[in-house]
Order: sequence, then structure tokens, then C-alpha cells
Amino acid sequence: MFRHARKFLLCLLFFNFIGISALGASLPVECRILYGDLERYLKGEPKILTIDSMPASIGSLLEKHQSLISMLLRDTSGQKEAEYSQNLSKYKLLAPSIQRHTGESEHRDKRISDSGTFSVTGSVDGIVDGYYTNLQLAASGQYTNYEHYYREVTKASDPSLYRLIENLTANATVDDLELYINAMSMHWKKWNRRTVSMRNQGTEGVMKVANRAYLTMLDMHIKNFEFLHETIINDKNDRLKLQAEWTDFKKNEGVILSDYLKNSSKEIGISSSGSFRLPGDSQFKRLILKFPSSETLFIDVSSGVVPILNVRVFKL
Repeated sequence: MFRHARKFLLCLLFFNFIGISALGASLPVECRILYGDLERYLKGEPKILTIDSMPASIGSLLEKHQSLISMLLRDTSGQKEAEYSQNLSKYKLLAPSIQRHTGESEHRDKRISDSGTFSVTGSVDGIVDGYYTNLQLAASGQYTNYEHYYREVTKASDPSLYRLIENLTANATVDDLELYINAMSMHWKKWNRRTVSMRNQGTEGVMKVANRAYLTMLDMHIKNFEFLHETIINDKNDRLKLQAEWTDFKKNEGVILSDYLKNSSKEIGISSSGSFRLPGDSQFKRLILKFPSSETLFIDVSSGVVPILNVRVFKL
């Protein structure tokens, strides 16, 4: 209900705001602007530009300008870095281990594979691909999914096989992820060759089976790290492309847009509180925010709101 009421209120604000220019009020109109996500980048005194008319070609340049700004600012919010760290922490919990947790059965190990909320309650028990899997659902709808590996398979693994992996996993960071992936991959290759050459009989045969089980788990663990690293690289490449597109725009279309707005608009000052006054006889078609950051940005606020940047203009 609150969400619908909010939308209704915004619609009223938009209609009142558009009416400023459409009705051509005779008295000055007091307005206020909220900069939203842009405020942290403010470096100077912003202005409101009123424009009586704008060719479609200039309007397209303004839309492209604003779209590039939105993507660049959204990409520098730190959300990506936080997401990378969160995923890395999750993958660390999935590291293969042969250590038994206190209170658990002597015959199996536990690692958390997923957790969250669920709409029903119940449980699932059984053998999946040779491993015992147990999914517990609490009455509250909270669940934790565990994957259990038989200790009688993994506990006989060579200590040199898993101890290094535990250390590498614990010390891995987002910035040095590739280094740790390479180290774990080399360790896997070395122990895979060594395990293949082991005999199938006696104590060595038991360790061979245990090593194979651990190496299978380790392969999944490395793939998780590789997937995260690939995501980070792709995101960085996308950002480089975006920055190149922005640089090219500034050198070419941006100059045309800036010159047009400079020669075809009237400037109105904005107070430190975000208030400004529109002339009562104004018949403008466009309202543009001229925003001084590390470089001058232009944001079309004619509709009263720019959702992607959370910028809003309303009538007082």
C-alpha cells in the first residue's frame, strides 16, 4: 500500500512540476532539487538551465551523455568490490576439508554449500553421486544446505595434499586471486600425477582412493575461484570500454552538446539547500541540471525525476 501511495505522490509531483512550464504561471515558482547519488561528486556551484527548444539531434546527444554518466557513476559505487569480497568469503567456506567438526559423526565431514530462506519445511536425506547429502529446513523457513563427505574416504588423504590448500584458501584475497588459483592448480596437478602412480593395494591403495576423493573436491573448489576471477576480469574490461566510450564522446559529441546548451539556455542559480526560482513567465521545454564534478555534467530533469541517479526536482 505504501509503495502505491508513494507512486501516486510522485505522479502528483510530476504533474505539478510539468504544469510549471505548461501553464506559464505569472508568479515565480519556487522549486527544490535533490541531487541523490550525484551529491557525493559535487565540486562547485550547480546551475539550472532552461531551454525554450531543443532539436531532436541535441536531445539524442543529451540522452547518450546522461546514459554514460549513469553507468560510470554506478560502476564506481563500490558495490562490485563488496560483491567480490562476499563471493570470495562464500567460496572459502566451500573449501574441501577432512577435519571433523565437534559433535559430528566420525564418518563424515561437513561444508556449507548454501543458506537462506525457504517457504516450506521438511528434510531430504540420501546418497547423491556417492556422497551423503542432507538438506534441513527449519519451521521458520530458514535453511542451510550441507554436503557431507565420508571421512572413511577422505581422512586417509596425505596431509601434504590438503594442508597447503587450507592455507592458500584462508589467505586468498580478491586482488591476488589469480596468484592463489595458480598455486592451487599447480598443487592439484602435482598430486594428481602422484596419486595416479600409486598402487591400488594395501595402505597405499587406501590413500590413493582418499586422494582421488579430495582431488575431485579440490577441482570444484578451484573452479569456484576461477569463476570469480573471470567475473572480475570481465567487469574490468567492460569498465575500460565504457571509459573509452566516454572519452570519445567528450572529444566529439560532447563538445557539440556543451556549445548548444551554452548558447541556447538561460542559467538559474541554485542555493546551498537546493532551492531555485523559475520565472513566472517561463515557457521552457527542457530543464537541465548543469552539475560541476571533476567535469561538467548535464542531467535532463524536465520530468521531475531521474530514477537511475535518484535526482528529483519538485515544486515547493
